[in-house]
Amino acid sequence: NEVVAIRERVEDGQDPWKTAYDAQIRDANRALAATPRSVVDDGSPAGVDEHRFATGEDRPDYRAAIEMGTWVRDLGIGYVFTGRERFASKAIRLLDHWFLDPETRMYPSGRNFGETYFSIELHITLPTLIYGAALVRDSPRWSTVGADREALRSWVETYLDRKSGVYVGP
Repeated sequence: NEVVAIRERVEDGQDPWKTAYDAQIRDANRALAATPRSVVDDGSPAGVDEHRFATGEDRPDYRAAIEMGTWVRDLGIGYVFTGRERFASKAIRLLDHWFLDPETRMYPSGRNFGETYFSIELHITLPTLIYGAALVRDSPRWSTVGADREALRSWVETYLDRKSGVYVGP
């Protein structure tokens, strides 16, 4: 297993492994203090549902997605390398906030400003969030945090179906 091999190098103090590991764990610890962001934080342009990813000149949803993706990825990597459930728990809470919580979630459709399309911003940001989710997928914290791993899987499937043209709806 690659993770085990890297852990052994870290425990032996081998560089660049030890230096990279220390930096990654610092990033994961910083992400523990992150305030969840979502598409509803900064309002939305007139006539656009606040749960839709909005693009525009100042791009607040894009910036929020980048921050959330970075935090979830860092927490996921921290979890994989340390097994510390606090990293998984925070990552899952952030994922729930962005994708699932009815108050703050982003809709998975590609409808934005009345047109059906998927912005380059989504193609840049969502993979990092989904990668982070994959890193914590086996954590038992999904049930204790109240997030639903299957609901997240369904969200991603809906997004991909709509992106591929299988279904384009509200």
